[in-house]
Amino acid sequence: MSQELVATPHSYDELLDRLDHIKEEYRRVDQRYRLALYQMFADAMKIAMAIEADRERKDQFLKSVGQKSDVVYAAMIFITDAKSEEARKKASKAARALRYLVEQIGVSVDNIPEALQEHGGIQKLAGLAALNDPRRKSPPIAPGSNTAEQGEADRSDARHRKGQKGVFDRQVQVGLPPKLRAKLDRLADSTEIKIIGLVRVPTGERPTIEVRQITALSGSGEHEEDEDDWGE
Repeated sequence: MSQELVATPHSYDELLDRLDHIKEEYRRVDQRYRLALYQMFADAMKIAMAIEADRERKDQFLKSVGQKSDVVYAAMIFITDAKSEEARKKASKAARALRYLVEQIGVSVDNIPEALQEHGGIQKLAGLAALNDPRRKSPPIAPGSNTAEQGEADRSDARHRKGQKGVFDRQVQVGLPPKLRAKLDRLADSTEIKIIGLVRVPTGERPTIEVRQITALSGSGEHEEDEDDWGE
């Protein structure tokens, strides 16, 4: 193709038209690739759920992959042949994204490919899963405090949380001071960040997160998610 372009003179507009045609073809190929990749993730998720439902198969599979508990993560490691730390991190993100789709959003396994596209891909869903992770460490007990009273307070707080409705199932508003908003504007697309702030849940109103600090995580991607990376 390059020899043809050199041998035959073309106007600038003609050359741009050719590039535009190639760009559109690239988009079609890329979309087909992503859908095929997402379909493989959906198929693997279906098998992982079948294995997870049977204790004997679950233990056998986890042992074969060298994992302790998460069958979906183990399945992602298995199908991607993830050996390096970076590859296992990507497998972990895929597992978190798939579980979030199925267990939190309620997407059926058959609809995973379309849902992954609609919700922005593995990277964005894995980030949402991390933000909505209910696992939190208990606060340390202050020296000299009454441990019995502390334990009762913890149990009371747990009962209160259990009785609460899932307010974060709906849209959450994020409050950003001007300086932090300017900091966000300077970040590249798909940059992974850590947010520190206060959760506000007014009765009958939309929950908010009052952001106090934003930190860009070192080594985070500063470009749009590239699904080619999942082949590692």
